Amino acid sequence: MILALAALALLLLLRPTPLRSCGPFFEHAVFTFSESLSLDDAARGRWDIIQPGFRHVSLILAYRYLTGAGLTDEEHNSVAPTPRVLSPQEARDAWPPGVAQWLRARAKVPGAAPVRDVQVFRQFGQYQYFHNCLEDAFANASRTLDDRVRQFGPANTAVAEWLRGQDTVFRNCGGGSEVPSAASTETPAIIRADRNYQTAAARFYAMDFERSESLFRAIASDSESPWREIAPYLAVRAMIRRATLADGQSDMALLARAESELRRLADDPRHRAKDSVRALLRFVELRLHPDRKLAELSLSATARNAGPRLAREVTDFHYLFDRLPALPRPKNLEDLPDWLLTFQAKNRESFDHSFDRWKSMRSLPWILAALTKAAPEDSAIPELLSTAERIPGDSPAYVTAAFHSQRLLAGSGHAEEARSRLDALLSAKPARYSNSARNLLRAQRMKLARNLREFLANAPRTPVGGEFIGLGGEGSVVPDAAKPQFDADAAAVLNERLPLALLAEAAGSGVLPASLRADVVQATWTRAVLLDDHRTGTALAKVLATFASSLERDLAAYRNAKEGDARRFAAVLLILRNPGLRPYVTPGYARSAAREEIDNFRDNWWCGFEAKTEAAGFSFNHYLIHSELSAPLRMLYLSGSVDSPGFLSGDAKRQAEAERKRMASLATAPNHLAGQAIRWVLANPQDPRVPEALHLAVRATRYGCVDAATSRFSRQAFDLLHRRYPKNVWARKTRYWF
Repeated sequence: MILALAALALLLLLRPTPLRSCGPFFEHAVFTFSESLSLDDAARGRWDIIQPGFRHVSLILAYRYLTGAGLTDEEHNSVAPTPRVLSPQEARDAWPPGVAQWLRARAKVPGAAPVRDVQVFRQFGQYQYFHNCLEDAFANASRTLDDRVRQFGPANTAVAEWLRGQDTVFRNCGGGSEVPSAASTETPAIIRADRNYQTAAARFYAMDFERSESLFRAIASDSESPWREIAPYLAVRAMIRRATLADGQSDMALLARAESELRRLADDPRHRAKDSVRALLRFVELRLHPDRKLAELSLSATARNAGPRLAREVTDFHYLFDRLPALPRPKNLEDLPDWLLTFQAKNRESFDHSFDRWKSMRSLPWILAALTKAAPEDSAIPELLSTAERIPGDSPAYVTAAFHSQRLLAGSGHAEEARSRLDALLSAKPARYSNSARNLLRAQRMKLARNLREFLANAPRTPVGGEFIGLGGEGSVVPDAAKPQFDADAAAVLNERLPLALLAEAAGSGVLPASLRADVVQATWTRAVLLDDHRTGTALAKVLATFASSLERDLAAYRNAKEGDARRFAAVLLILRNPGLRPYVTPGYARSAAREEIDNFRDNWWCGFEAKTEAAGFSFNHYLIHSELSAPLRMLYLSGSVDSPGFLSGDAKRQAEAERKRMASLATAPNHLAGQAIRWVLANPQDPRVPEALHLAVRATRYGCVDAATSRFSRQAFDLLHRRYPKNVWARKTRYWF
């Protein structure tokens, strides 16, 4: 049980899922893992790029691989256990296994009142909760109840009395301070002994630890109690909870007393719960002697053949390491905590320390730390690159060293050599790196593109997982996992750095996969329309129709309209009918709703391009939500934003910037589209398309990205529709303005 709890704790540290109190939570593609090492890939010899932003547990395991300890199958299952397949009964149960076992056991007692809720977490402080009643408590209660049923029979009043007492105990798990009533003298002696135990347990779960300890010590002195052997351990457990759940800091004096008692129990041959005693003693020692235990765990967490205990070693090391002060740096650290602190530090001194440690130790962890921290202008770069080049291809350090070598080469004026090395790395068979690493290498190669074709060839990436923004849990959601997408860096170039002429060239290129080319085509057509470049718009309309046959009729109407306002209105009506049209390619997963359908979370048309637009208390600027560069990409773009690609001429850069400013000057889509529709209506009131356009304009103000001016456009369109076309079907469909 102790090892299982350690494994569970470690799994939560590997893939944490922090919760937020409210949504919505948007699906977001993950292209390169930025928090966790993929242990499954590592087991197959396909390595991730090891990053400072990885969680401590992942870095500890990466260190094991770098130092040659690795993970055996047993150790792998210890730190990342394979989820157990539930039995049909377990699948039907809505409770954890121990609770479900308890509920099944008590259901055998005739007349037992049904239990509708079992809370195992109890509030401590204003916003903190702790696991008050563990699985073992319910399993132990189930076994005891089964014993009493066998002894007295399920319908015996003694069993009913026992059950009433135990129900009282478990009601304290989530709150409350009930105590079972005293058993009558006519009750069998063992039931009275059980009641004493239940009373002590009820006090324990009610957080009345001092009274609980006293009651357990009394049980330990009762030679007739079946609980006398376990009671001393439970008394110490109450003492430890009192010491650690006290206000403010832990009571170290009380913990020291607990340590002394636990050592006596561990040495007592009569005490049978040795594993539980040793686990509790370890818990206390971590808090009383952190420096000594950290040094011990630095070695045991990285030792070869640690076996199933590895999860516990790593979890305990993680607990102590997280409590190390970042500054000043503790002295005389073992190698593992020294490397972790250095690898994750964000200062110039971290490179100097990494380089010194590598010079003295010549170990893989320290060469990677030095490469990761190095800047292109450092004088040590030639020596580091020479060392990195000698790392063999099957080494867990290889792909990380290669990535940073190319980064440093490109940054120091050797872009051509970096390109050549990246091309060789990306084409190597078999690949010695994970898909997560491949995506970052492709991002690196895209940044070094010499022309549009090279850029487009390296822009598509296949997500390795997903997450819900606001919930975390990197890798937990994988819709369309095998489908190429644009990561934020590629999308930023297409949306913000390329002029329309080059976007049109990209739209006509066959380099991109069909799904991504379709996105480029719709974005380029929509942008051309908004920039009033209808020559490009009409040229692209036929191409767009090949990717979106449902738009063919409206696109033909657009192409055939007279130049000027008529063609503008045809484009506006087409866009109003299709909320999925927007002047940008989508970073990550495609919009979930069909092009012609409304998305309920306002992923419709586009927002203002300069700042997030707030709606109903949430930010619904989906482009900006998904455009933030991930931590891995920020290793390539230190400023946090993507620069113009190097293959652009000066004129192309200026044209792109001018177009970007024009796009930024446009209002959010509902305002812009409604304004254009209203302008056409006022000039062409007899156009039969006008009522539909006004209805759709009002709809856009309901479901699009809004700002302070949106209501004015909404009401103006609504009033025009109902004043001029009151009997039209579109007026009947438009009951409100927004």
